[in-house]
Amino acid sequence: MRWAKWTSKHKWVNHELNCNGVEESTAKVVSYEKVRVPAGEFDAFKLNWEGNWVDNSCGGSGKTDMTYWYAPAARVVVKSDRSRHWDPDLDCELAEFQLQP
Repeated sequence: MRWAKWTSKHKWVNHELNCNGVEESTAKVVSYEKVRVPAGEFDAFKLNWEGNWVDNSCGGSGKTDMTYWYAPAARVVVKSDRSRHWDPDLDCELAEFQLQP
């Protein structure tokens, strides 16, 4: 099966540190699988997101690697694993939800 893939380039601003820069990323859907989180088990699209960022005003650069599981039935990302050069790993899982009409 052929999955979707896209690229993006965007400018960003960190008002707290008074810095700005650019990030270029590539995202792709890699599979459709079951994922279990505290809120339950969901069929979800697994998306990998890889990018490089450059801080133009404060200096520095790095990589961003993220994986998201988007569950269409819940209409939300139910799990994410993120690893960033400047920040500790950040993993999230959906604890509970109530689908709204």
